[in-house]
Amino acid sequence: MGGKKCSRCGKNPIIIIKRLIVGARIARPRNQPNCRIYAIDNERFCYMKIKKMPVYLMCLLIFTACVIPVAAESDVSPDLYSIIKSEAAVLINADTGQILFEKNMHQKLYPASITKVVTALLALENGNLHDTITMSRDAVFSIGRDTSNIALDYTEKLTLEQAMYALAIASANDAANGIAEHIGGNMENFANQMTERAKAAGALNTNFTNAHGLPDDNHYTTAYDMACIMMQAAKLPEFIEIFGTLYYEMPPTNKQKEVRRFRITNSLMVGDYEYEGVIAEKTGWTPAAQHTYVAIAKRKDLTLIAVVMKSPDVVTRWEDTTELFNYGFSGLLFSEPSTSDRQNIYGDIIYDITDTIAIPTASTVLINGIDIAFDAYNINGNNYFKLRDLAYILNGTAKQFEIVYDEKINVISLISGYSYTAVGGEMASKGNSDNIPVPTITKIYLDGKEVIFTAYNIDGNNYFKLRDIGQAFNFGIEWDGLNSIIMINTNDVYTGEL
Repeated sequence: MGGKKCSRCGKNPIIIIKRLIVGARIARPRNQPNCRIYAIDNERFCYMKIKKMPVYLMCLLIFTACVIPVAAESDVSPDLYSIIKSEAAVLINADTGQILFEKNMHQKLYPASITKVVTALLALENGNLHDTITMSRDAVFSIGRDTSNIALDYTEKLTLEQAMYALAIASANDAANGIAEHIGGNMENFANQMTERAKAAGALNTNFTNAHGLPDDNHYTTAYDMACIMMQAAKLPEFIEIFGTLYYEMPPTNKQKEVRRFRITNSLMVGDYEYEGVIAEKTGWTPAAQHTYVAIAKRKDLTLIAVVMKSPDVVTRWEDTTELFNYGFSGLLFSEPSTSDRQNIYGDIIYDITDTIAIPTASTVLINGIDIAFDAYNINGNNYFKLRDLAYILNGTAKQFEIVYDEKINVISLISGYSYTAVGGEMASKGNSDNIPVPTITKIYLDGKEVIFTAYNIDGNNYFKLRDIGQAFNFGIEWDGLNSIIMINTNDVYTGEL
């Protein structure tokens, strides 16, 4: 097919699919594996063409896009769907959360021992590797001796670090129980903490009842949820170190005079199916779950997470994961912009890096027609609202969201579809003095994926650009300039026209 050529590769034809204003064209390239491409409304656009568009037009485009781009199904080789034999699978970019491939990724399935990724995540976030664990009778004898274990004994003492290597390499269920009791006080409480931590990571279709993954009807997750959890774990260097170790010797303890030796034999990191770049992994198997697997692979600057669940046999598990990684590293997928490109690409949704004056907003704000007064500031011509105020007033609507703040890792997680649980004191009157806002450095996650919002901290509170939140949760915003009224409508959709 003829027509203009791609401005990056100079070879492939571009189809003009939309004209917004005179002289401004949005182009989609065809068959150009060497070009950077972005997904907007499930269409793929030539990065070089978009980059040269005016910032105000780019803002309109971004406002209509998903917060995290997803590879369009038509861009995935149809053969890949037929090749993947596992019941569920997903491949994501570990740095951005971008979904590159998925098959039944939201189907609830039994995870088996990949559960231990969550166990390890909680242990590393809440424990010290030099802590001493003392095995209780329940921790030792509540699991069958015919399941994975390292024969820990009642009152045996070991460090959290030793238990973690047993968990990762030997998939030791007794070690998992010991970790659970040490971190959570008891195994039931720890399981609840696991579910809550998963929720904070964006894993909303997950429920855990134990730390090891042995069968339980109420112990389930999805391929996508496990990818979200693994994405959080991958940020911890200790996790990569432990779950990327092939061999470990555990020294004698008060109950065991011999050295225990753990060695990885069933793996993509070593053996017949070794895959270049795999840096951490966890396998699982039970008769109900069949074979499960989650792994992180890194090549150059690209880090991917692959999850397969309910693989019928171990060979399928390895072959499916290999196919996923091959696809992800093939160079046929669109890539994220570099840091230097982000201002041009995201324009209005990038952090401001300079301090400015925050002027209390004088506009009346209507929520579904009701006048509700709360703190708001105008910064550089945009209205900023206190995040928890927005969560409070959206409670009970289709656009409600929960806020979870993890002080240890300085992360704010926004969980869509869940009600805001803070009680009282969330609404405030409008401010009456100018403030110097400081750009918020807290990382922000929406349903487990890191997003870039313009945000400021004023007097200890985080203020978000109203348009960013409207886009993220897709509610309508209108501006009555004549009467200076901002109208938020949760029954409408976000159009980007404020």
